[in-house]
Formats: sequence, structure tokens, C-alpha cells
Amino acid sequence: MDVAVEIGLPDAPSRRRLFEVYSRGVPLAVTDADVAAVVERTEGVTASFLKELMRRAVLEALAQDDGPLREVTGAHLSRALDDLLDSTQAVTRALLGVPGDQSGPPAVDRGHDGHGGTAWLTASYGGPMPGVYRATPSFEVD
Repeated sequence: MDVAVEIGLPDAPSRRRLFEVYSRGVPLAVTDADVAAVVERTEGVTASFLKELMRRAVLEALAQDDGPLREVTGAHLSRALDDLLDSTQAVTRALLGVPGDQSGPPAVDRGHDGHGGTAWLTASYGGPMPGVYRATPSFEVD
């Protein structure tokens, strides 16, 4: 049995909240303006993109300083975001579920019929206990 579940793209408040969630445990040294810039520049992206952004910002910080992670700054975030939005990263963005071309301002229509994408949950009978269904998510990107 397949079930299609629409997962919309996060709006600005949701992107801010996702940033907070994905940065838990990361020693941030960012200003409100740094966070606002990330939220503004990531319009039209998925939650997965924001998670990857934080991962890459941490890698930027680690590459800059030898030793353990000390802090992730606004400059690290900006460089990581520049890299993800670069035209050479189109495949990465597609794998992260980001619809369309992110190099310019967001288009009005995002994906098929205005939807950011469709998540398909494939349930299969079986597993460790009879009657237990397992859902396997996969994503379709326009």
C-alpha cells in the first residue's frame, strides 16, 4: 500500500525554528542578523537542506581551526550557504529535495501544482511482530 503525503516547504518562522533545532549542541557564535540572513537566503529549501547547511558550517569551522570544534560563526554559515547555493551544487540540492533553480529569486510556483514535493510512504506487512507495518519514506522531486 502506498500513501502520498504532501510535505510543504518550511516558511520563514519554520526555517528559523529548524535552524535552532539543527544547531542544538553546536557552539554558535552568531548574531540575530546572521540567523536572519540564513532564514532569508534559504527561502524555498527543505528541512534536509537546513540540516546539511549546519553540517557544512561545522565542517567550515573545523577546517579553519585545528583541534576540536570551538565555535561556528556567521562567516562559517555564510560560506557553507554560498557553497550549497552555488550552481555546481545542483545535484546536492536535488538530493536534499530542493525544488527548481535556487540561484535566483524564488519562483511563485514551487514544484508540481505549487507543491514542493511528494513524500511516498510505502508500508509493507511484516516485521518482528505480526500485524506491524513498516513505513519507508522516499521522495519525488520535480
